[in-house]
Amino acid sequence: MARKRRRFISKFRVILLVLIAMPLGVAEAQKSDPGIPENAHPKSYGSGWECDSGFREDDGVCAPVVIPDNAYALNTSFGLGWACKRGFRVENDACIVINVPENAYLDSFGDRWKCERGFQRESERCAKIKIPEHGYLEASGDRWTCNRGFRRKNNLCDPIQVPDNAFLTDGGFGPGWRCKRGYKTTGGTCAAIALPDNAHLDYTGNDWECDPPFQKRADRCLLN
Repeated sequence: MARKRRRFISKFRVILLVLIAMPLGVAEAQKSDPGIPENAHPKSYGSGWECDSGFREDDGVCAPVVIPDNAYALNTSFGLGWACKRGFRVENDACIVINVPENAYLDSFGDRWKCERGFQRESERCAKIKIPEHGYLEASGDRWTCNRGFRRKNNLCDPIQVPDNAFLTDGGFGPGWRCKRGYKTTGGTCAAIALPDNAHLDYTGNDWECDPPFQKRADRCLLN
C-alpha cells in the first residue's frame, strides 16, 4: 500500500513539473522568435511584442530608458518612462528643482507651488492681499469681498445707500437693495404702488396686475 502511495506521489510530481515547465518553454520559444528584438517579450494579449520594463521602443529595437537625476522609473509603455520626484519638474528631459517662494507651498502633486491663504500670486512671488476697510478674506483665501451693506468700487468697500421702504439684498448685481412689498422702484427711491380698481399686487409685490377677467389698459383694469 505504501509502495503504491509513493508511486502515485512520484507521478503527481512529474505531471506538476511538466505543467510548470510548459509555459516557460513556450515563453522561451516565443522569446527566441527572430521577430522579437532583445529586451522585449510577446504581448500578453493579442499579437506582437513590447519592450521589457526599463526599455523603450526606438526604431524597432528596445533601448534602455535613461533616468535623469532626481527621477524614478515608471513601469509604463507610454510617456517618458520616468517621472520627477516631488519638488522637481520636467524641463528638457531633466528634473529641475522647484523654487518655492516665501509664503508659498508645494501643491498635492508636488510639481508646482501655490500661495498660502491671504496671499496671491504676482509673477514668481506671493504678495499679501490688501483687504480694505469693511472687507474680508473669502473662504478660498485668495480674494476678498465686501461686508454686507457695502459694494466693491475701485478696490474699496463703499456703503450701499438704501432708500426708505427698501431692504438690502445679497446678490452681487443690481443696486444692492430692493423695495419692500407694496412699493415700486422709481429712480433711486421706492414709491408706494397705487392700485386701481379690480387689481392686486403681483407675485413680486413690487407691481400690480388686474383681477380676472379684467385686462390692463394703461393704468386701469377694464373688461374687454
